[in-house]
Amino acid sequence: MWVKEKDFINCFQMHPKNVLIYWKSNINFWIKRLLVFNPKNRITIEEALAHPYVADFHVLEEEIVCKKPIEISMNDNKKFSIREYRDTIYTDINTRNKDKRKKDVLKITEP
Repeated sequence: MWVKEKDFINCFQMHPKNVLIYWKSNINFWIKRLLVFNPKNRITIEEALAHPYVADFHVLEEEIVCKKPIEISMNDNKKFSIREYRDTIYTDINTRNKDKRKKDVLKITEP
């Protein structure tokens, strides 16, 4: 839990300027944890969604969970320009979408 209930109640007893400082520092800490480069040290999605700043957007029953790591079909050891990177990912997404549509059509047409 990011903010303890006692701290949350106490912040309303603070001067308005202090409340802003408290919440700003809490959000800054959260954002810094999101932006950690090393994924092993980075905050998990579950931890991020537990933060009060995004709690209103977190509806567990409606969320899609990926069961396996997402793999990008690009060589990590090669330096790409932004345009090459964007175009390659765009092409990959289009190919996957076309393949999915073909499978969906086959399912519909099968007896």
